Amino acid sequence: MNKTILTLWLIFSPFIVHSQWNQVNGPKDAFSGIDLIVNDSVFILSTSGASVYSVDTGWHWKPFMPEVFYKSVIFHNDLYTCGEYYPGNGQGRLRKHTLVDGSWEHQIVYTNDVLVKGLTADDHCLYAAFQRDTPSPGDAGFVYSTDGETWSKQNAGLPIDTIHGYSTYYVCNLYSLGVNDQFVFAGAKNGVYRSDKTNFQWFSTSEGLPANGRVDAIVCHENLLIIAIGNRFYKSSDNGQTWVFNFELSGGNTVNRLQCIGETFFALTETQGLLVSDDMGATWLPANNGLDNMNAQCIIKNGTTFYLGHGTGISKGLNKWENINHDIVVSNVRNMAQTATALAAVEFDKVFISTDEGLTWENRTPFEDLNEYIYSIINVNGCFLFSVRRQFVNECLNYRSCDNGENWSLVAPLYSDDGVYKLRSNGSRVVAFANSTMFLSGNAGDSWSEITPPAGLKGYFSDVLFTGNDLYAALGYYDKVIHSEDFGQTWRLCNEGLGGEQITIFGEAPGMIFATGINRMFRSTDRGETWIECAPLGEDVREVISDGGLVFACKNRQVYFSRNFGGSWTDISNGLPPLPDLWGGTLMIRGDQLCFGTYTYGIYQRSIANLPNSVNEVHTGGRFGLFPNPATHFLTIQPYHQQVIVKVEIIDLSARVIEIPEITGNRICLSELAPAIYILRILTADNMVSHEIFMKRP
Repeated sequence: MNKTILTLWLIFSPFIVHSQWNQVNGPKDAFSGIDLIVNDSVFILSTSGASVYSVDTGWHWKPFMPEVFYKSVIFHNDLYTCGEYYPGNGQGRLRKHTLVDGSWEHQIVYTNDVLVKGLTADDHCLYAAFQRDTPSPGDAGFVYSTDGETWSKQNAGLPIDTIHGYSTYYVCNLYSLGVNDQFVFAGAKNGVYRSDKTNFQWFSTSEGLPANGRVDAIVCHENLLIIAIGNRFYKSSDNGQTWVFNFELSGGNTVNRLQCIGETFFALTETQGLLVSDDMGATWLPANNGLDNMNAQCIIKNGTTFYLGHGTGISKGLNKWENINHDIVVSNVRNMAQTATALAAVEFDKVFISTDEGLTWENRTPFEDLNEYIYSIINVNGCFLFSVRRQFVNECLNYRSCDNGENWSLVAPLYSDDGVYKLRSNGSRVVAFANSTMFLSGNAGDSWSEITPPAGLKGYFSDVLFTGNDLYAALGYYDKVIHSEDFGQTWRLCNEGLGGEQITIFGEAPGMIFATGINRMFRSTDRGETWIECAPLGEDVREVISDGGLVFACKNRQVYFSRNFGGSWTDISNGLPPLPDLWGGTLMIRGDQLCFGTYTYGIYQRSIANLPNSVNEVHTGGRFGLFPNPATHFLTIQPYHQQVIVKVEIIDLSARVIEIPEITGNRICLSELAPAIYILRILTADNMVSHEIFMKRP
């Protein structure tokens, strides 16, 4: 990787990309610094919930590639990461990240759905080690690569573990990895195994080690090795041929990692912090002055300064540590609400409150370890109210605070056989719904009355809108929208114009309501009597809100606005950080600011006054289907609404037009296109423009 290009791009990208959206300083969830690297002047910190980078030695941090919980991050010509991958929670994804023309290209180079226990490299190869501790598919052991793309497995000679489940699995579990100029070393359940770098044949080198000691960490310096077995260190001065006891940690402590920087050895422990040896492991001394957390996980040196990743983020110093988390924000915002004096945001099982317009946030969850997810928080009569299901009990507890989360009172609970109640409010009353059951409260949750629709109009509620006296409920699985004008006492069907669309999300604007389905969006100006189709936004719209004449909608990673009540949409996502395509996306208008709650990176906001004044193109995506995607030779374009395609352009990630292919039967040829990720710009006969992303395979 060209370090100069990497550095310049990361330095200037905050000004180029982040000009409209700004990250709010919270909420900040607990996170730990799992791995940390520096290349030239670029720091990349992998935490337990996201990754961030800094180009000013840690004083300012910005989001960086959220697709993976990185357990290991290294530079080896390109950037490589190995860790837990979001979709499906596969844990052994090895990814290669290459900076091309100012944009990152991400490539999964090895898939192994087991735990990552080590990733390292030398001048010739990349090496990775994996462990499987459950009776499920996934291959443990050792893999290596000379080019970072083609990987070979080599477990010959390693000990075999037997895992019993529905089937019996035989795996070569590894727990640590080390490398020096001559050998690769692997930590197994019964000691150290060594292989040279030519034929990768493993042999046990455990003379002097406990008979059944699992090696959790290895560090190499020339022919000197130090390993950790439980809370005891062992040392070898002959490339692992013989071992002697070296040092013992306090009881119950374990080693996260052993590292060597220059001539200095470091032991990063779970409960004793950082231990340092300046005499090749002869003595170990603690170096925790100023450290606010004793769970030390990784350490690097840049110039003369050491940087330590630990249980609450990152610090620098060594002789006296200084916390430099500063503006790192890691949290998954599921829903937001506001009163006249405070903002509230809920994560999975936490409630965060800010009383200073988002400058600072506090975790004001009623009690620790709720154990279940919170789906919504609302403002009712100036108080915050949320619902959470009790674990192993068919009951949802409802908590209310009228003093900005300082104190919470438990109001009337609700029976639930499955799922958490979602809450909607018209300002003074509350509706709670879960699955096919609905309740109404006129006293902020002190008591509830059931208003579940009758059998003919009953079904699974995908969303409910509560406005004035009107309730609208979407029965997503049954293609129905029902309406009540008397707080749920009576219900009737209001489907005219929806065309069988499965409605999943409601929204509201002055004088109208919105209903969003799987692929289509509708609006009604007569309280649901009739519906008119809006411009489409495609799948996975998460929320629709309005601010007078402006309507806003969001997905997991995109935000849109409309000046003509859904007649057309403008994508205003430019400037948001890279976000995972998993779930997330919630909106709130606070004064003249539009707030977007994200998965991974907390809340982003931008001024409503600075929205674009004119729209030439609608960058919505979802107007066309592309298949197969990824594609190899041909790509077929499928319009959702019978649009006539007149022209397509293939654009690379730096916005250059690469090719203008011919269209034959809505199909284009990709044979001459280099493998990469591209954008397909599609122009239709009715002068609409759409942009769709596809991948070209070799």
